[in-house]
Amino acid sequence: MRILSSLSAALALLALPVTLLVATPNVAAVDVFPVCTVTANTTDVCESVPDHGTAGENPIIKALKLTIEVLSLIIGITAVIMIIVGGLWFITANGDPQAIGRARSTVIYALIGLAVAAFAQIIVSFVIGKL
Repeated sequence: MRILSSLSAALALLALPVTLLVATPNVAAVDVFPVCTVTANTTDVCESVPDHGTAGENPIIKALKLTIEVLSLIIGITAVIMIIVGGLWFITANGDPQAIGRARSTVIYALIGLAVAAFAQIIVSFVIGKL
């Protein structure tokens, strides 16, 4: 019975990072000059606004986005694996305080690392979106 409750707790902890990875919002800059379209861009205000369409075409920014996405994926997979390993250590601890402490710290550090990676992804996406 203790094994099933430990296993269900480990699975619940596993579902949290997956929902964090799936539910990350797309962040974009707000266009403060919506009147400056292709048909009406001859005013003084519209001529002073830089072209927002070139940021996605820059190859350096594309490479940076790809690198950040790959690193975030690696960090996410590693954190999920460490959460599973920590859960297995909880199951196999058999009441040993040192083993339980090691398992608990593994799960906590993996969750903290996953949260830091998620927030870093959001911040970097926001900054790159402003370029």
